[in-house]
Amino acid sequence: MEQTCFFHMSTLEGEGQFDMLREGQAVEYESEPGDRGPRATMVRIIADE
Repeated sequence: MEQTCFFHMSTLEGEGQFDMLREGQAVEYESEPGDRGPRATMVRIIADE
């Protein structure tokens, strides 16, 4: 299911993962309510696109 969520780079699991993240890559994450809508936590890159 495609969904847009806010996330902070500190929620990416693994050292240096933010530099490897590219637009369109598939990720897994946990979602929790945030002040302005859903917020992603425990973000993991699962595939390259």
